[in-house]
Amino acid sequence: MPLLDHHTHSRHSPDGREPVAALVEAAFSEGVSTLAVTDHCDCGLQQVFDWEERLRGSAEETEAARLCIREGLTLLFGIELGQPLHDQKAAEDILGRYHYDLVIGSLHNLQETQDFYFLQDTEADPAVLLTRYFDELLEMARWGGFDILAHLTYPYRYLGYETTPPIASFEEQLREIFTCLAQNGKALELNTSGPARSPGGRMMPELWELRLFRSCGGELVTLGSDAHAAIHVGKQLREGQALLREAGFRYQTTYRGRTPVPVRL
Repeated sequence: MPLLDHHTHSRHSPDGREPVAALVEAAFSEGVSTLAVTDHCDCGLQQVFDWEERLRGSAEETEAARLCIREGLTLLFGIELGQPLHDQKAAEDILGRYHYDLVIGSLHNLQETQDFYFLQDTEADPAVLLTRYFDELLEMARWGGFDILAHLTYPYRYLGYETTPPIASFEEQLREIFTCLAQNGKALELNTSGPARSPGGRMMPELWELRLFRSCGGELVTLGSDAHAAIHVGKQLREGQALLREAGFRYQTTYRGRTPVPVRL
């Protein structure tokens, strides 16, 4: 079955390393048939001063790669729009800059708070942080300016899976988020970066959350390696496909001009 990687980052992301061409070559090597370049463009506290230059560079480099690409690979131009409601005016400006194939919506930090990465060794109450996180995700889902909701359980990567309240304790909030996504035709991402990049890392989300999404009417799911280097492109996608099938999904989703297209698993 086709491998579709809908979440990757080039050197035009602040934490990316390599040109789009390197991601493309890696996709060929891994047997990926659809690759989406989705460089970061954050709003609020994490917006970088040169975001316009970076976004333009991502668009131009992706288009150049698309013009000389080999047969057998579809290259999509997307964006990972971080914290859009922290500056909605900026988010709408970013969305209007280019004709994206897909827009990933993500939340790396709470309002007026650092990225969860910097909260892992603090005395902040994980239960309070997670409650706020899922509240903000629900606001994003209601806003709906994106196509795919990224790495649902992102805070757990840094706050810890064993020392924080289990995901099931937030079921009521998750049901609201998932129902909103399903009703508005938005996709949920299965982010495979955990197992690919860190020992003991987990898929984001895991089986329980995927089944819950499906029970709330969710049908659209995408797979993404969240690669920030070519070596990680396409990693763990097959395992992700198996997890989606176990959760009861029959299709994975790709995009054309921000329109979802089902692809059988």
